[in-house]
Amino acid sequence: MKILLVGFGKMNKLIYDLYEELIVGICDIDRWEIRDKPDVIIDFSHSDFYPQLIKLIKEYQCPVIIGTTNYELEKIAQLREISTEIPILMSANFSVGIYLLEKIIKENEKMLSLFDKEIIETHHKMKLTSPSGTALILADALKTNNISSIRIGDIIGIHEIILEKDYEIISINHIINNRCVYAINAVNAAKWLLEKKNGFYSFGDIYE
Repeated sequence: MKILLVGFGKMNKLIYDLYEELIVGICDIDRWEIRDKPDVIIDFSHSDFYPQLIKLIKEYQCPVIIGTTNYELEKIAQLREISTEIPILMSANFSVGIYLLEKIIKENEKMLSLFDKEIIETHHKMKLTSPSGTALILADALKTNNISSIRIGDIIGIHEIILEKDYEIISINHIINNRCVYAINAVNAAKWLLEKKNGFYSFGDIYE
């Protein structure tokens, strides 16, 4: 599998470090190197880089993994349209644990409707988006807008769900200790996507 990295921030740098032998190109604001035709594109960039991403997708017509979380709705709609021609997997989080939490929430919707809900998400102080894409995934599943965001230190990612009803409190925590989780799962998702038909997929589809 030959990978073209779009964006070269923390995530794609980590993918490069772990899978250097698979990387055939890096396209970023100040770096544009493509040595061979890719089998798959992995995008962890920024919405400002979207025109360049579309250019690469149209040029190589290969499956695309998108981990960028700040694309506007109209851009997502365009990507959905493109996915009728090539397979695209887009996800705000590449964590099996978060997908499991989302699945548990959706399967217990009736019981959870009885509780007041709050999500507290904590990330490192350099994270630009707030709330995080992962917090929004959980909030959508819980049907709540109650999200508190904390930006401090070098914390990779902590998401806490607090449920309260009639003097009962349930607290559920998901903690990422190493970004390698995201990098490994993004590459595994790319391998999975190579075998799929055209369509618009999410990370959870891998486990269905």
